[in-house]
Amino acid sequence: MAATAAYVIEAVKSQYGDPTGAVVEITDILRWINESQLQIQKQVSSLLGTQSIPLVAGDNQYDLSTDFFRALSVELDGKRLQFLTLAQMFSMYPTLNTAQPPTGAPRYFATGTVGSATAQLYLAPKPAQAGTLSVQYKARPPLINASDDLLTVADEYTETVIMFCVAKAKQMEGDEEAWAAHRAAVKEQLTEDGHEANNAKNDETYPFIRPSTGDYEYGGWG
Repeated sequence: MAATAAYVIEAVKSQYGDPTGAVVEITDILRWINESQLQIQKQVSSLLGTQSIPLVAGDNQYDLSTDFFRALSVELDGKRLQFLTLAQMFSMYPTLNTAQPPTGAPRYFATGTVGSATAQLYLAPKPAQAGTLSVQYKARPPLINASDDLLTVADEYTETVIMFCVAKAKQMEGDEEAWAAHRAAVKEQLTEDGHEANNAKNDETYPFIRPSTGDYEYGGWG
């Protein structure tokens, strides 16, 4: 059974040496839990989602699910599209967002939030006929807002969440050395787990062009 935020909170207080919560507030730990779950999701894909989108002739931009985080694959009528960054796409197709007529079946996809508050899926070339898109993606973990909320990462990462929160507490008090040590240990664990998952699924889940390494930075781990 998934751990509750309350379990993490008590563990963090104990390991940090602040059992009464005199130094670290619950709101801090809840925020750190959310940060840690997002960082775990970046690396090991513990939450996955799928979305079916009707393709409309002439439309090359579509809304993605509200919990969309990162695309794993996009298929058009069963055929996989290749990934491009938005910069790459608009470099290859500079008139994509103009009134230029549709030019054929899409072969590439990109994701982003340009001019939109939600994640968007972009296609190139502009589709000339209707079809069905199938998107497999890493899902953004639901926010933890209260002590009785359940963690959404796999149970095996509960201790990773606790480690991250303890490290953030150390950083808050100015102990950058302890933060760096914890961060390095967690990053190493997630990197190993991520490589194992990717190796197991590589042929089926990651067939598209990889983005630049900057798209896979660890964020909160440094």
